[in-house]
Amino acid sequence: MLEYLRQQLQRILEDITNLRMDHDNRIKLYEAAYQALDGDASPKDQAPDELACAESFNAIYKKAFGENFYSGNLLSTYFLRKALIESPLFKRVYIPLPGDVIISPTGYAKHKNPDGSYVIPNGHVGIVMFGNDIASNDSRKQYLGLWRINYTIDSWRDRWERRGGYPVEFYRRV
Repeated sequence: MLEYLRQQLQRILEDITNLRMDHDNRIKLYEAAYQALDGDASPKDQAPDELACAESFNAIYKKAFGENFYSGNLLSTYFLRKALIESPLFKRVYIPLPGDVIISPTGYAKHKNPDGSYVIPNGHVGIVMFGNDIASNDSRKQYLGLWRINYTIDSWRDRWERRGGYPVEFYRRV
């Protein structure tokens, strides 16, 4: 019995090693997002704290990989999505894993209020964590501007897709 357990543990360790080797960049992004939790990921404050999700994501990306992901407007989810689509460094995925990017970009909302304004006027970006949690810049008053685990994939879909009419897309760093 003890030998059987040792063999099972050995297989699990091999699987974990292979996972790290196959997904090293995704894990780097996850680890940078994890290290940023409960802090201000974008202390330069180029965007107001309540709108700093893209700035925070780009700062975390830079910590993970040592350089900006793209040049140009680093404060907009619209331009971030464009860069994700065009970049050979990312591929779109449909089954998210920890370290994947989740984005519902500004400019793609469909649901409007009676006065013509958008129900949710701005998009959002975050990073998938373990347990289907999502870390992103928090806009709530008591946590304003902090990078926190503040959504699950289901609550993200409820807010951005169902209530706001935004697309929900996932991208993986290859």
